[in-house]
Amino acid sequence: MIIDSLPHSHIWQSYISSLKAIHPTLEITVTTHAKYPVEVSDVWVRSTLLGHSHCPSWGSVEITRGMIDLLEAAVDASSSSSSSSSSSSSSHNPMEKYVFLSESCLPASQPKNLLSALFSSDKSWLRLQSTPNNGYANEGQWMKMSKEIPPTKIRKADQWIALSAREAKACVWASQEFENQQLSTYKTKTKTKTPLWRLFKQCSASDELYFPTLLAILNLESHVEVREVTFVDWEGFTKNPRVFESKDVGEAVRKAKEKGCVFMRKIKKELKLVDWESEICS
Repeated sequence: MIIDSLPHSHIWQSYISSLKAIHPTLEITVTTHAKYPVEVSDVWVRSTLLGHSHCPSWGSVEITRGMIDLLEAAVDASSSSSSSSSSSSSSHNPMEKYVFLSESCLPASQPKNLLSALFSSDKSWLRLQSTPNNGYANEGQWMKMSKEIPPTKIRKADQWIALSAREAKACVWASQEFENQQLSTYKTKTKTKTPLWRLFKQCSASDELYFPTLLAILNLESHVEVREVTFVDWEGFTKNPRVFESKDVGEAVRKAKEKGCVFMRKIKKELKLVDWESEICS
């Protein structure tokens, strides 16, 4: 999820090349939702763009809609790849992970360590919360949730999550099935669609609620490992997390590793490839 640029595009391209060098059969697909796609100038990023944008504003449900579309596109791409591979190998059954990241994110682990961590099991990674963690969450999220969602099923997590194939495909199916069922029950002439994301429309930062809540509704929480994927430093901050300058990226890497995170967030734009490499390899 980006606005109009990926500041660390050069680092991501280098990192992906390193991942493939370690595991030659590894398939990596990058798909990007940009708020302003026409403003994206990076050739590599442009090649990964969705064909549309929901133009989200801060905290709006359009962020959630972008995430839903990204997951649908990724699952479709994986299904197409699996179908092609199955024609030559009937035993083709890869473990898959679907990871959400934003433009200020960077890897906090060496490539071999990231692969080892992400694929150590087939569970999804979400730092789930089943109750409001502060007044903002209670008033702006739990209390604003549609009455069609059972209160006992409301969940929250950081939006930078990692879903395994089972959970990712179930979420895509549920989102599409809900829309189809609602559409078929309407008696109006226009047959207006009521997609699942509309039940989260009144919530603040619905992107923190949508997938965790959906997993609870689908009774898939037993397949979730409660842990953070991406480190973000809120210590001493309230409204916005800490932004790490280039000289402090080593500290961000250290804190991410201490929490078991494989990515980190809010890294200053001017970080050089050599500086980042020296820190994750230290």
